Amino acid sequence: MKFNWRKFFVPLMTVLSTLSAAPALLRRGQPIVADIYLEAARQLSLGLTPYNPPPANFDWYRYSPIFAMFYRVFLYVSPSAHLILWAAINSLFFWWGLSKFIDFNKKLSGWEWTAIVVASMELNISLCYHQINAVLVGALLMGLAAYQKGKLSKAGILLGCISQIKLLPIVFAGALLWPPRKNYIFSLLSTILLLSLLPILTLGFGANWEMHKQWILSLGDFLVEKRNLDVKTLLENFGFVTLAQVSKLSIIIITTALFAWQRFTSQFKAETDWLHWTALGLSALLLLNPGSESPTFVFLAPVYVFFIRQTSKTILSLTLLAMFLCTLVYTDLWPRALKLPFQEFFVTKTLGAFILWCLSCYLILRSRMRARVLVSEGFEN
Repeated sequence: MKFNWRKFFVPLMTVLSTLSAAPALLRRGQPIVADIYLEAARQLSLGLTPYNPPPANFDWYRYSPIFAMFYRVFLYVSPSAHLILWAAINSLFFWWGLSKFIDFNKKLSGWEWTAIVVASMELNISLCYHQINAVLVGALLMGLAAYQKGKLSKAGILLGCISQIKLLPIVFAGALLWPPRKNYIFSLLSTILLLSLLPILTLGFGANWEMHKQWILSLGDFLVEKRNLDVKTLLENFGFVTLAQVSKLSIIIITTALFAWQRFTSQFKAETDWLHWTALGLSALLLLNPGSESPTFVFLAPVYVFFIRQTSKTILSLTLLAMFLCTLVYTDLWPRALKLPFQEFFVTKTLGAFILWCLSCYLILRSRMRARVLVSEGFEN
């Protein structure tokens, strides 16, 4: 009897990912990200703002008040349970979202399983850092899949929730506002509004308003801080200041043009239209976001699965190269340590993201050119 992967894929991968991260989490103890989340939840439970300057050895809390409010539940569980539960939640969302773009009606190829395994390694990096990014990318994929299937209210709710936690997904949520679909627009805006107002129940209107202002201001400060994995900062660190400016501006212009062109000229009837568009947005966000760091690259993991299906040997080879540069060089699940030039600066992760961004641009241009040829041939006939 044929094994039903559709039924067992998400729970199986969730358990495997959680178990693979558990030893490192329990051995290393609570990471600083977990401390930041818990401290924000603790401050909020006391009616204080989580956006004050952090204690020594802490980083700033840069998520919304509603996330700190929901995270309060972890104040009442043991540290070990907290770490494992959070890993399980992130794993569940990630695999649930990615499963929406895997065709289980046919037998998965060896290359597809390879991409899934490498994606699980990238997920493991995020889990060991206790990041929320796996939840965000999983919910993003679920929201896009819901929109694709015409479930507009569900799509609006999902994209509204994650946009209220972290602003990165709002790029996708905003792009789907046109052409206008009233069910999607209503559910998106009402979800964002509801989650913005919900902390009033414990904080009051004035404190809630002030905290949202502090959140937005903290993000503004964050955008001008130097990190190390966005393309501009990376090139500046190696002394290429002019090239850094030109590269960032070029990526912004090209991405905006292709992102809009694909969205507004394609009817998204083919699943590949969604995959290429999503891949372009995810890879560009990592290249442009000043907050890009090693565990943030879980946003790129679904693109491995998207592109590994390509029949072109060149695209397949470049996808495999990106998977190697972004994930296999750094994962703790790889059986031996790999050493590459500038590895300690995570340079290869940015290079891998750039390769996938270039592939996204090429695939969108190719599909749009083919569509124009078909239209022109139709007029001639």
